[in-house]
Amino acid sequence: DDSPRVSLGLLWSPAWSPTWSPAVPHHPLLTSVTIPAMASSEPGTGGDPESNRKISLHPLAIVAVSDHCTGIQTGASTKPPGSKVLGILWGKQQGLQVSITDAVELAYELDAQGMPVIDPEAVNQQKSLYMEVYKGHEMLGWYSVGEEVTPVDGLIQQEFTKYNESPFFLLVQPVPDPEAKQLPLTLYESQWTQVNEEMKMTFVPCSFQLDTTQAERITMEAVSKASTTAGVSSMDLHVQELSSSLRSLASRTQILVSYLKAIADQQVPVDHKLLREIASVCNQLPAADAQELQGAFLSDFNDTLLINHLALITKSSNSVSELSTKFSAFSTTSALPRF
Repeated sequence: DDSPRVSLGLLWSPAWSPTWSPAVPHHPLLTSVTIPAMASSEPGTGGDPESNRKISLHPLAIVAVSDHCTGIQTGASTKPPGSKVLGILWGKQQGLQVSITDAVELAYELDAQGMPVIDPEAVNQQKSLYMEVYKGHEMLGWYSVGEEVTPVDGLIQQEFTKYNESPFFLLVQPVPDPEAKQLPLTLYESQWTQVNEEMKMTFVPCSFQLDTTQAERITMEAVSKASTTAGVSSMDLHVQELSSSLRSLASRTQILVSYLKAIADQQVPVDHKLLREIASVCNQLPAADAQELQGAFLSDFNDTLLINHLALITKSSNSVSELSTKFSAFSTTSALPRF
């Protein structure tokens, strides 16, 4: 198997009498910890390319993990800054279709060796309450924040097998590379293999894709919009959004134009499927030449200016009328005889 793996060397012994490694805190499930160099895998993609299983990660879960991490780092959480971020992944699983839709913070304590201790009663209570509110949802795994998988993550993964036979582990990088094109997320699942007559747990990256519902799209759009600040009008924000959209459209259009020119110059092979998709996009454009489109644009532009001008005149007339009414009332009061 050539899939990238992260070996944690978690060994299970039937006698439960392990030999402790000096570098590892004492734990009844841990005998040795070795983490070899991780095979290269872009965050947000993972391995498992030949699997028929489809795993979808929703934006709500990503935002929840980000808020949890931000709350701890800024001191807005009960945990001190620098504490381990730990939470539960929720979603639906139907056959080979897995959808991770939400993430919720999980409370934990630290033992004398500084290892996270999860209260099973609290987890079961949280699980029952969540599944009662969201019918059809189940606990799919857990999440944490870190640069790479640690031995502690392996122990927590073993703990979550009590609630799910094959829990997922979502690892979020706290300081992503600014030039990275992929999301700083890696989704793992654990596999058990026999090594020297002992069972060894290995983390294997899973491929996933981002998915969203209409309600999530509306919510994410509202959250991502820049709030109106002092000195910035809503019209300015609207123009900025339009400008950003047009720049993005222009860059993507330029990519298509460059590709078509490369085909015409015989620099790249012809992909008929891709050409049909480009033709389908072009056919959705308005069926009008440049002159007609320019005339329609100028007509709409002039109508908009005229409406704004009429609105300004109406507002000014209303202000003059109010001023005239107040002036007349003041003049009438001043003209009354005094006794």
